Amino acid sequence: MKKYTDELVDKFVNYIGTKKFLMQLSGFIITYMLGNCLLSFFGKAFDPAPFLYLNLGLSLFGVFTYTFVAIHDKNVDEPHSLTLIKQNEKIIALLEAQVKDKE
Repeated sequence: MKKYTDELVDKFVNYIGTKKFLMQLSGFIITYMLGNCLLSFFGKAFDPAPFLYLNLGLSLFGVFTYTFVAIHDKNVDEPHSLTLIKQNEKIIALLEAQVKDKE
């Protein structure tokens, strides 16, 4: 039986791999940068270019994301990396079969 925290980690890991998340993250970054640039004209920017706070936040997000993915891979029967390797092996086998058929 899975713990509640394991389920939360699974949901988070599955969510960060979606197009929706990437679009939201991109929108946040662009809005953050444009907002700070506009506020800098009035001398009220809270994180002027080169956006050190944004860099710190994204670095921390990367660390936590890596940690959550590692926890998720430990809790599943077959880690994502193993799944990708098996998928690549199937694709290579199909391509090799197609090449043999053409010969």
